Amino acid sequence: MRRHLLFAALVMLAACGSGDAGKEAEVAAGSMEAPPPVGPEIRRAAEALPRLYAWIAAQDTAFDPDAFEVFSPLDADTMPARPMPPSELAQWKPYLMYNADSSLAIDLYSYNYVLRRRGGKTTLEEGGPDFEVGLIDLAKGTRRRLFFTGTAASVLDAAWTDSRTVLLAVAEVRSDDGFRPTLHRFNALTGESTLSTYPTVLRGDVAQYPSPGSSPGGRGDSVGDHYGKKQY
Repeated sequence: MRRHLLFAALVMLAACGSGDAGKEAEVAAGSMEAPPPVGPEIRRAAEALPRLYAWIAAQDTAFDPDAFEVFSPLDADTMPARPMPPSELAQWKPYLMYNADSSLAIDLYSYNYVLRRRGGKTTLEEGGPDFEVGLIDLAKGTRRRLFFTGTAASVLDAAWTDSRTVLLAVAEVRSDDGFRPTLHRFNALTGESTLSTYPTVLRGDVAQYPSPGSSPGGRGDSVGDHYGKKQY
């Protein structure tokens, strides 16, 4: 009889112990942080830059468009807008990236390139190592600097995600075959600036990515009209 009672007690203790272990496992599993949901801004960026994302994926199969960090506030450039004479504006108009109503335009060229006319076609030649992206107000005839960088980074592409929001894709160059992409977002009306960074360094030579607005041959080739059309 005593043996039966002792055996029953041991069974009950084992059951209680396994129940506690199960509860501890459940608590541990519940305490693990779930990955943050992909925000609409990150998805919108991917939709706005399909050519660039396809190129990055071809360079490094580990690239995950959803892995970009949530946009966080960034100090905006404080350089004041400057007048842009009509004659200067006229020669760059075919290469601007216009918003939906053509009231504003992203300028990737007037600071960075020199226009050359050769053999009946216009080519762009790089003017120096620094790179500046500007925002042109067509009604006011002014140009304001949005972004400036030296040789440590390269502006890969740009797009409008809506009629007032500019998106720049920038590569922090880490080596000849490695870079870390970042997304810079600007509100053209308020001047607000935000940044999203990719968590790791990716493989790829950013010099091989065609400059925005150029033909597939890359920098220095004749410029097509894709970026002269209205964009959203």
